[in-house]
Amino acid sequence: MKKIFISFLIISSLFIFVSISAQTTTNQTSTEPNLQALPTSTLTPTSTLQLEKVKEKLKKIKQNVAKIKNKTKRQVAEKVYLRMNELNQKLTDHYLNLLDQLEKVLNGISERVDRVASKGIEVSSVKEKITLTQEAINKAKEEVQKQKNKIYEIPPVTTETKLKAEVGKLRKNLHNDLKAVEALVKEVRNKVHDVAVSLAQTIKGEKATPTPTLTPSVE
Repeated sequence: MKKIFISFLIISSLFIFVSISAQTTTNQTSTEPNLQALPTSTLTPTSTLQLEKVKEKLKKIKQNVAKIKNKTKRQVAEKVYLRMNELNQKLTDHYLNLLDQLEKVLNGISERVDRVASKGIEVSSVKEKITLTQEAINKAKEEVQKQKNKIYEIPPVTTETKLKAEVGKLRKNLHNDLKAVEALVKEVRNKVHDVAVSLAQTIKGEKATPTPTLTPSVE
């Protein structure tokens, strides 16, 4: 039963790894926002609210690109602005959800550690790793939330060349920012997996320790 429980925890963290890796692969195959590749669940209330703020700024974006003579390119720029910010909301929602899942796995490990400790097994090193991992989760959530609150705006431009350059810069900034928070989620994933493995090894090591036997006194 103990082996099944530990295996479940490890498999859970690996499942989350696959989810992160799949998202990374999707992002690397194209530089264009690919909203269809993201989870189709409804946006969270905070994301909906943030996108309302994005739409409120659309009038300002229209003014910023108003001097571009080509109407089609103006419209494309406005659409890119909306889609980049929607992509940011969808991905940060996705990362926050992954962090919640990882935290649940960590809580499950922590409960298991307490039960093991109650049997007299030394688990202080595992508990220390749990503390450090929880700190990493808190930090990652804070950074993802900061990313979620960002709005990527196209600055005032007067030529199509300048517009293309500014849009390219925004896309690059968005990509780099999202990769930075993704790295934090991966770090948490690795830490949770390491904690699960450490607990399994601790229990296995305890079972492998031979029970001391008393020898007759020669005195």
